[in-house]
Amino acid sequence: MTRIGSFHGVFIPLLDSSVNMPMFGNAFKTEGAQQLAHDLEKHIAAFIRQGKPSNAIDVEWKPWNKTTATNGESLYVFDANTKNSVLYRTDQAYQTKDIIELMDQDYRLSEEDKSKLIHSVLNGRWFSQQLDEHYHSPSLW
Repeated sequence: MTRIGSFHGVFIPLLDSSVNMPMFGNAFKTEGAQQLAHDLEKHIAAFIRQGKPSNAIDVEWKPWNKTTATNGESLYVFDANTKNSVLYRTDQAYQTKDIIELMDQDYRLSEEDKSKLIHSVLNGRWFSQQLDEHYHSPSLW
């Protein structure tokens, strides 16, 4: 896997096409990724101008409080498939074991590519101790 320096967010290539290096393949060139990039830019612009991203598109991002959390409106998910961006509010809370189970069941990447991501990108992070232990990634500390 090519080293790309301090890469802190998968959203960066959505906002800056010069970061779309060959290692990403065509992932950021799909219709869904392009729509997600557009939606993300609109949200950021609205947030800068108005202090809230809600006016950017139809999904309203409400302030967090007990009521919005109870109503399933406390998290705002930015996602995409190959054809569309998918934005929604949710109160779904994920534990590390849930993420590991979802990763184990996900076959959209080849085992080789999945292994590279797990052992070269996700390892050694502040959040990755349980992932590192589960996937036997070497410690970086």
